[in-house]
Amino acid sequence: MIIREVGLLTHQVEAIKEFYGTLLELDLVEDNATRVSFRAGNSVLSFKKRRNKRSPTIM
Repeated sequence: MIIREVGLLTHQVEAIKEFYGTLLELDLVEDNATRVSFRAGNSVLSFKKRRNKRSPTIM
């Protein structure tokens, strides 16, 4: 099985950018106000800003 992209929700887009981009030094694929994505091997790891903390949402 090949996983091309994994999408996760977060309330902390800036902390995600710091951890994956700076600390782990993954290549940045996309960066905007509501989404950040990194290349991890042959896959893309994407984080989307969650709108509200209470309601569960699937990307």
